[in-house]
Parts: sequence; C-alpha cells; structure tokens
Amino acid sequence: MKKIIKRQDVKIQDYLKKIKILLDKCKMDYNAFRDLPIGERQAYSWGILNTHKDRIPIIIISSCVNKWKFLAHDDMLLEDFWRVLRKHLSIRSYESYFILTEENVMPYWKATMRHLYTKYKNKDNFLYLYVIKDQAFG
Repeated sequence: MKKIIKRQDVKIQDYLKKIKILLDKCKMDYNAFRDLPIGERQAYSWGILNTHKDRIPIIIISSCVNKWKFLAHDDMLLEDFWRVLRKHLSIRSYESYFILTEENVMPYWKATMRHLYTKYKNKDNFLYLYVIKDQAFG
C-alpha cells in the first residue's frame, strides 16, 4: 500500500513540474493561465496549497495591476490585503477602486482571507478578486 502512495506522489510531482514548465513558457500571462484546462489549474493550486499551508492563492483581475498572482496569509484581513495590493496600483486623488468577488459581491473589509476563500473560491481552488476602477469626482 505504501509503494502505491509513493508512486502516486511521484506522478503528481512530475505532473506539477510539467505544469510549472508550461506556465513558465507562457510567462505566467493571465490569459494563457485561464486557457489552461481546469484540471491543470487545480493541480497548480493544489501544489501551492500543499507547499504553503497557511497561504491563500489569489488571482487579481484588473487592467490597472501588473502583478496578478498573490499569496496571502489565511488570517490576513481584506483591508490589509488591500494595502498590499495598493502598492501595485497607481492611484490618483480622483479615482476610487472597488474589490469584487466572482459572484459580484463586495466583501466586508474585516473578513479574513480564509473566510473569503472558503466562501468564494473557484472550482480551480483559486480566489478570484476583481479590482474595479471608478471615477469618484466627476
């Protein structure tokens, strides 16, 4: 029984290495990532979750953010994650930004990332958050 488990682990690790090579080849572009089959994205998220047990894999969908993949601590508040994300945005005084989930829900700022992940994660085990820019004054 132990030999079978070890063989399966080796197969999964080989599969994850192939996915990592594939993602490196496509330069981790978001559109190329979304074009991957759901099974490959699940394997990639499974590898992240097993490697970083206290982290949440998050994908940010926005035209104004250069970095789109994040790993957040599971006890981090959304408010704290926004501060981290804000470093990657160039915010002007007349612009405002909103964070939405895939279900078009604006989450509570004091919610932990673990709560958001368990409630709003996708089938591929990533938490997708949309950053929407809005003109606040005029």
